[in-house]
Amino acid sequence: MAKQFVGRAQATQTVLVNGSVGVVVAPYGRLIGVFDLSIRGGKITAITTIIDPARLRQVHLAVLDD
Repeated sequence: MAKQFVGRAQATQTVLVNGSVGVVVAPYGRLIGVFDLSIRGGKITAITTIIDPARLRQVHLAVLDD
């Protein structure tokens, strides 16, 4: 799984994923994955990775300003 994202940090963007903080991976504008972050007490407690195309179509994303 992690090998898919090696070297793609430049293709990431901070977003809201269904209202929660997350990161999208979209090299050349093509969405290939979403990291949905669970945050408690200011720390990341879980990361849910979404790479299934059917699930990606159901995710609501909102880009956050830098």
